[in-house]
Amino acid sequence: MKQAPLMEDLVFVETKRIVYWLGFIGICTTVLGIYALMKMTGNTWFAVFLLVCGLWTLSSAVLNATSAKGPIFILKKDGIWFVNSEGLLPYDIIGDMQVERYSSLMQPQRNMSFTIAPEDKDRVPEFRGMSGLGLRLSLLLWRTGAHKGRAFKRTMVVFRYSGLKLDNGESVDTEMIEEEIARRINVSEPTVVAAPGY
Repeated sequence: MKQAPLMEDLVFVETKRIVYWLGFIGICTTVLGIYALMKMTGNTWFAVFLLVCGLWTLSSAVLNATSAKGPIFILKKDGIWFVNSEGLLPYDIIGDMQVERYSSLMQPQRNMSFTIAPEDKDRVPEFRGMSGLGLRLSLLLWRTGAHKGRAFKRTMVVFRYSGLKLDNGESVDTEMIEEEIARRINVSEPTVVAAPGY
């Protein structure tokens, strides 16, 4: 497959929007839990539940805020590097791409799926488990990273991500990221699937 002319490497990191959401929800839930524990007799279990949820959310906010500022993925000259990949996913083996958009508790999430030609499946890099991003994501039940799988006898690479910005701090529109990848793999435009209510 012929590639379009390429630009310079584009390095993307996580935004910290989720930290603010977690902090706000954690503070509110913890305050409600303390109030329920002190004022609402007979509702001890409910108060304890609120306190546990509040402390869990605050802990997650702290773990996110203190996490490393490294790249989540990089659009390089010859392919895509993911945070948990052992190498590049070459542009020239990607046959098509699809983007799924849906909402989570904290912020919009996306899955970017790449279809790989059968004859090129051995050129797909290996991917480490999602736990490579550390304890913070395990606590959040929230994963950013890529993995390889099969669907309808086709090899697929799926990248799950959320808030992203360039490594220089410049914010980017998620549609711009998708359009840039589509340009680099010489696809007219990505297929977009939105979850109901998104």
